[in-house]
Amino acid sequence: MLKLSFAAAAVALSLAAAAQARVTDADRAFLTQDIQGGRYELALAQLGASKATKPAIRQFSQMVVRDHTQVNATLNRLAQSEGVSAPGGMTAADTGRLAKLRAMNGAAFDKAYVEEQNRINSEDKQDADKEQATTKEPAIRAYLSRFAAMDAKHKRGSEALRKG
Repeated sequence: MLKLSFAAAAVALSLAAAAQARVTDADRAFLTQDIQGGRYELALAQLGASKATKPAIRQFSQMVVRDHTQVNATLNRLAQSEGVSAPGGMTAADTGRLAKLRAMNGAAFDKAYVEEQNRINSEDKQDADKEQATTKEPAIRAYLSRFAAMDAKHKRGSEALRKG
């Protein structure tokens, strides 16, 4: 029994080491950045859902909350399976952006919120495209492919809000 437990532990360690060996430093950086960015996008959308004055912005925000609740859970599982430790919280820059938006109200909030959604959706697309072009890790490529349509939907939605 003890031999079997030791053997199982050795296999688990070797699988974890193999997963870590597949993930490059650039992949680790992407996963870490995407986890923090996902937390920010969720917090931002929750703020928009509760604070926006325009119904279209509240509806868009509720959709983003639903989507990012799902994608953030998937991303955290992916990072764990790849041996990447999930960072705590958001970046300092994102925390500051969120604080500024929390201090706003009315039309000023709506405008700043929509602009921020446009900014992050453009950055997300650039970061995802870069990672898709460089990563060799099948699980990361699958994650990026799976959620590309969601990212495009968010980008279209935030652009429509800006125009409308």
